[in-house]
Amino acid sequence: MKSKLIYIIPIIILFVAIGLMSISKPSLVCKRYEKFQLRSYSGIVIRKYFDVENHAYPTIVLRESMSSNTRINLIYDVNNVYRRIQIGDTLRKNRGDSYFVKNIEDTLYVDFGENCED
Repeated sequence: MKSKLIYIIPIIILFVAIGLMSISKPSLVCKRYEKFQLRSYSGIVIRKYFDVENHAYPTIVLRESMSSNTRINLIYDVNNVYRRIQIGDTLRKNRGDSYFVKNIEDTLYVDFGENCED
């Protein structure tokens, strides 16, 4: 009986610890989603590339004003928004939104692949 408890108790402790760790802090994907939602963008796509220096992340560059360019990394998007964006497109994203409006009429929903709403 004692020998069975020696094996069972560490397994139970391990499962409880893993469960507590997953509850206590959001994933990296959810942190990126939260940062994405806090930002607003409005500009013209002037560049589109895979950032090879940064793990080949799909990246777009927006010209938001004459002196300001903004780089947007779309690494966690599972809806392939990157493929639907072309150089010269006008993109707008309001703070709190999880989508871009492209050229006024097209809505591009960015999906990070996890439920981060909770």
